[in-house]
Amino acid sequence: MSIQFPIQADQFNHTKVLPRPVIDWWHGTLSKHYTKMPGWIFTKTKKSAKITSTKALDYEADKDVEKFVLNRIELSRRELSDHKSFYPEKYKDWMESIKDQIDMTKR
Repeated sequence: MSIQFPIQADQFNHTKVLPRPVIDWWHGTLSKHYTKMPGWIFTKTKKSAKITSTKALDYEADKDVEKFVLNRIELSRRELSDHKSFYPEKYKDWMESIKDQIDMTKR
């Protein structure tokens, strides 16, 4: 209601009025002016664009690296999969850095 009638809505917000008479007033006033549902009642909201990297989501870490992380840091599989789904880029970088460290120690 405050979209089309901002002054009236503002007045109802500032006074301590019971909600039932306010609704009756809105109904009585608007039913005189509109016979159908007004277009301004349902406004569209701007949807945020999802920014996800498909490369990071499709990334599958080496099973040995995942096993090492689970044992060494004492994480559960669920925590690891949550990290992968919520922070895919960080997960990929983290797994690759651990893999590089493991490979360095094998040399």
